[in-house]
Amino acid sequence: MGDKIKYLFFDIECANSFDGICKMCSFGYAIFDSDFNKFESKDILIDPEDEFDWHLIKKKNGKAKLAYPPEYFRMFQTFPFQYKEIRRILTQNYGAIFGYAVKNDLKYIYDSTTRYSLNPIYIEAYDLEKMLEEYDNISKGLLRALKELTNREFPELVNHNSEHDAIMTAKLLENLCKQMETDINGYLELTEVETVKYESVDKKIVKDKQVPKPKKIENPELREKNDLFNTYYDKKNDNPQSLKYENLMYSVSVVIKKDIELALKLVSHMFDGGGVMNNALGDSEILIVLDEKDKERLSSIIDLTRVRLVQIDEFVKRMA
Repeated sequence: MGDKIKYLFFDIECANSFDGICKMCSFGYAIFDSDFNKFESKDILIDPEDEFDWHLIKKKNGKAKLAYPPEYFRMFQTFPFQYKEIRRILTQNYGAIFGYAVKNDLKYIYDSTTRYSLNPIYIEAYDLEKMLEEYDNISKGLLRALKELTNREFPELVNHNSEHDAIMTAKLLENLCKQMETDINGYLELTEVETVKYESVDKKIVKDKQVPKPKKIENPELREKNDLFNTYYDKKNDNPQSLKYENLMYSVSVVIKKDIELALKLVSHMFDGGGVMNNALGDSEILIVLDEKDKERLSSIIDLTRVRLVQIDEFVKRMA
C-alpha cells in the first residue's frame, strides 16, 4: 500500500464490569488505507482472569452474546502478556482512530492498564456512533446500524467478534464517505463530532480492596522466557533446519504454556521444522495438547471439525 495514510478501527469485549472494573477478553482491530483497502486485521483473545457475566453468555434466539464460549478465552494469554502488542497497535502513526461507542472502549483500556499496574495508553478516537447520529439520527447497535445504513446483510461478519466489529465500524465510515461523496479526511473536516480522549474518560473510582489482585510473574527470568515464547506467534522460519512441519499452522494448549521450559522446547522444535504457531485457534490445523486429560477438556470446548487435537507425545521424541 506504499506510503498511504493508515486508519485504525478497533473494538473491545469484556468478560464483566463487576465493581466498575471491566475485564477485557478480546481486542479486535482492522487497519485500512484511505481507499478502505484493508491492510491487516486480527482478534486478540485474552484470558480475563475472572468470571464471565451471565448476561454475556446467556443464549437469546439461539445465539450467545459473545463470539466464543467462556472456556475458549481461557486458552489465551492474560492482558499483561498482550499489553505490548495492543499498545503497539494503538500507538502507531494513523490518520485517525475510530471505534463504535468508543468511550466505552477507552474505559476498558484504562481499567485493564490500571488493574495490572501498567503504563496508560494515551489515544484519542472518533466515535462512529456519534457520527451516525449526526448524519441521519441512526442510534442502534453496530450491526443493526450497518444494515440500516447500507440496506444489506453481512453474513460474513459475526456480531461481538471484536475483529469483525472493527471491520463493521470501517464499513460504516466507508458508506458515510460514499454518501457524502468525500474521503475520510474530507468527512472529518465536515463532521462536528470531536474525538474522545483517553484523559476525558470518566474513570470510576473503586476502593483498593475491590480491585482484583492480578496474577503477576515476579521472577524476571520466568517473565523473559514467557516473552520469548510470545515472539514465536505468527513467525515463519525462512531457513528451517527441516521441512517436517512445512507451513503447518498450529496452536499450543494453555496447559503446556504453564511449563514454560517444555513450551519453549516445543515451539523451537516446530519453528526449526517450518511450523507456524498461531494465536487464533481458528487459523490452526492442529492444537497441541499436553495429555489425555487436557485433550478431554478441550474436546468439550472447541469445534473438532475445524481443529485436530494432537498430544505433545507425538513431538517429544522428535525434540530430543
